[in-house]
Amino acid sequence: MPSIEWNKKLWNDDYPWPKNGDEWDNQAGFCNQPYEKWKNSIAENFILNNINEESVVLEIAPGHGRWTEFILKKVKKIILVELSQERIKYCKKIFDNSKNIDYFMNNGKDLFFIADNSIDFIFSYDSFVHIEKDAIACYFKEFSRILKKEGIAIIHHAGRNDLFLKFKFIKNFGDSGKKIYNYLTIKKYDNIAGHRADVSKEGIKKAAEKYNLKVIFQINYWGENKEFNNKLFNDYITKMQK
Repeated sequence: MPSIEWNKKLWNDDYPWPKNGDEWDNQAGFCNQPYEKWKNSIAENFILNNINEESVVLEIAPGHGRWTEFILKKVKKIILVELSQERIKYCKKIFDNSKNIDYFMNNGKDLFFIADNSIDFIFSYDSFVHIEKDAIACYFKEFSRILKKEGIAIIHHAGRNDLFLKFKFIKNFGDSGKKIYNYLTIKKYDNIAGHRADVSKEGIKKAAEKYNLKVIFQINYWGENKEFNNKLFNDYITKMQK
């Protein structure tokens, strides 16, 4: 499944970014919602209600800034962390006039350049779905260090069926094995399944609690009438608090 090297090569070198990230509209289509309405629902339910003009925010893997644009004018400071040098260059270009952004590249695991107890809110969407559990655990350890008391982290991640994760060996049997494994864990009978990591919501909760992060919720739908979701690949959104 996706390694740090795989992520770096794909997002830095190979992926063409035809609509700067807004081409990922299949989750909106899956819940029969217009993409812009679905996108705004993410911002309203998971970003804007967690920040204010005094907030210091960390966004991990902003890509071409499709979520950053919702944050930067609402907060005191935003820190963008990327594995990809090219994505950092792009964000510096489009946010050139914004003076409240700091940019860092990392190794896909640590945040050593961020001070202890300095962050109010951490956000990442469409990134942790491609991050395996060992790297996620490294990030959560860092979250526990850098978040202020009662600080919040909201992460969108893979949500494979925890019961069947033990059958990863099936993937060794070619495309058929991968299809069977993806069907058992995501209910998708194909050999790619969104390149989702071998991660479950139960595993995320366990990793968070190991580093003293309290899980507030784990959901894959939202809205007054539950009209929005990220169930296409059985993903989840987890909210944690220090």
